[in-house]
Amino acid sequence: MSDVKQKRLCVLSASLLMIITGTLLIFSAPVLLKFIIRSMLVLKPGTHMCDVWEHFPDPVPTDMYLFNWTNPEEIRNKSVKPRFQQVGPYRFTMDVRKSNITWNDNGTVTFRQLKYWYYNREDSGGDLHDKVTTLHLTALGVSHVSRTWNYMVRKGVSLSLRGITSTVHFTHTVEELLFKGYPDTLMKIAKTFPFFVNVDIPQWDRFGWLYMRNGSTDFDGVYNIKTGIDSEFGRLNTWNYWTQTPYFSGQCGKIDGFVGDAFDPDLIEKTIKVFSPEMCRPVYLQYEGKKKVKGIIGHKYSFDDYMIDNGTKYPENKCFCNGDCFPSGVFNVSSCRYGIPGFGSLPHFYKADPHYTNSIEGMQPKKEKHEFYAVLEPNTGVPLEVRINTQINVYLHSIPDISLFENIPEVLVPALWIDQRFKIPDSEVSKLKLLLNVPVVCTSIGILMIIVGLISSIYYIVKSKKNKYLHQENVPLNTVHQNKIVS
Repeated sequence: MSDVKQKRLCVLSASLLMIITGTLLIFSAPVLLKFIIRSMLVLKPGTHMCDVWEHFPDPVPTDMYLFNWTNPEEIRNKSVKPRFQQVGPYRFTMDVRKSNITWNDNGTVTFRQLKYWYYNREDSGGDLHDKVTTLHLTALGVSHVSRTWNYMVRKGVSLSLRGITSTVHFTHTVEELLFKGYPDTLMKIAKTFPFFVNVDIPQWDRFGWLYMRNGSTDFDGVYNIKTGIDSEFGRLNTWNYWTQTPYFSGQCGKIDGFVGDAFDPDLIEKTIKVFSPEMCRPVYLQYEGKKKVKGIIGHKYSFDDYMIDNGTKYPENKCFCNGDCFPSGVFNVSSCRYGIPGFGSLPHFYKADPHYTNSIEGMQPKKEKHEFYAVLEPNTGVPLEVRINTQINVYLHSIPDISLFENIPEVLVPALWIDQRFKIPDSEVSKLKLLLNVPVVCTSIGILMIIVGLISSIYYIVKSKKNKYLHQENVPLNTVHQNKIVS
């Protein structure tokens, strides 16, 4: 084979190889992206994914609002509705990190969550020394627990309460109601009552909604999640070593969902489940639509009717009632909160049955302020934006034979609500965008390779034909004549 033919074959082969490779790059780009993502979605020490998971780089802004009860002295006046005034926000930043981490051989990791709250005085809408009037929570809790006991026991509880307080309300500072706690005589003596021996009462002498939680790993419980090594990524395996909580019966007590900071994209569907240790149950978020966050398009999931229904619309949710089924819009959490008749909801009873806002005054539910949602990048499952809005309410009701709570109307009293906001840090945005642009880069390189391959092929073919033509034009005439004579 001549050198010219060898050169022609090499050029055409290289061009064809570039065209084939470029075509493969274009069509395999989505598969390549998925392969890269799947290889990255593994929790193991020493990786960037693990570093971010162990300690979230940015503090989480957290606003806390309390409800001041402005007319508690009229609680037994049936012609007057209880009236509440929102105070706050009291602004904090929350630092979250994993603690007591144990990497297991079965593709799971066990850990606790350590949380610190730091008060931001300058950006707050009030002072921690503001006075707030609210329900006497421990008195109601003790009375609520004893409501099914025999007459003599209830009378004993009634006499004890009368010796401690004469009203169903009290006034404390915001600081005491949140983190500092206030001295509570009832909590001190409750454990000494023989009829409270088997009741789950915390061993504290103070009460506050977040008392003893700042800098503690005790309250969120022990998580065990799947790491993505021969298992699903981020899926909750057990909580407090349970696969079924004792707080709800049947399907409602099942441990399921994600913790909230790691999602396996292959498991994200129209509904996602996030397990909440505060509620001792999964939170259901329904796909709502697309939302752009910092230039990245994500899928938005939000609270829907299913999450806040107590069996009115969805019969399978009735097991979340724990015997107290209310109109849709609230969820019973009393079983995992020491017997205090607590009910969660969205702030100001947003999305709830009008029954709740009609029975009291001062509620102003608004979507832009009170919705609960998460925006996830669909290819990676990375949370782009999360807004957690939850309100704690207490069920005030009449309790027979306990004089402090006799002839009391049934009403859900709002106590406080917490607004937590998260957005993907700027330091992670560029990395995520680079990863998501892999198909674009592959497609661009593929197109470029095809163009170069085609141009090279066409150029060489044209040049070869031109050289052949010029060669024929330059053949000497006598050579042509000789060729004719020979022929």
